Amino acid sequence: MPIKLSPREKKLVVIALGFVAFFVFYQVLLAPKLDQIGRLRVQVQKARLELKIAEGKINILDALEKEVGGRLPEESPALREKRALGILMSLSRTVLKSGLNLVSIEPIIAEGQEKKFRLFCFGNYNQLYGFLMILQDLPGVVIIDSLEISGEGDQEPVLNINMSLTAYD
Repeated sequence: MPIKLSPREKKLVVIALGFVAFFVFYQVLLAPKLDQIGRLRVQVQKARLELKIAEGKINILDALEKEVGGRLPEESPALREKRALGILMSLSRTVLKSGLNLVSIEPIIAEGQEKKFRLFCFGNYNQLYGFLMILQDLPGVVIIDSLEISGEGDQEPVLNINMSLTAYD
């Protein structure tokens, strides 16, 4: 049985269906895209900031390079090995000063001015903290790339420490 609607009611039904169609369009298509646009704007702002920082660093490096007088001469392998040995000795002294028990220090092959090492030792939390405090006072820059700690014992756990270090002199 068909429903008889007056022209006014027909217009109201068309308008209501239009609102429902717009609401569904907005919720399903438009709202997610607007959220995505907002996230992309934030990402673009971050990327622009990183670009400005990188450009600033390049300008500083160019100024330093001009101040030094061009590129630094390539150092000889003997000098590179002597520096690596010096870093190894200072790392081993630092481990001994802190009270950690040194198992091994392994050099890792790296290019450039950086020297990479893998350090294995064991001790307690206080000794590890002491090592980190002494490490920051070493000449040059030493960065801990990774630090893995596993412990044994309840009261005063013995920590097995495995860390990767990068040293710049």
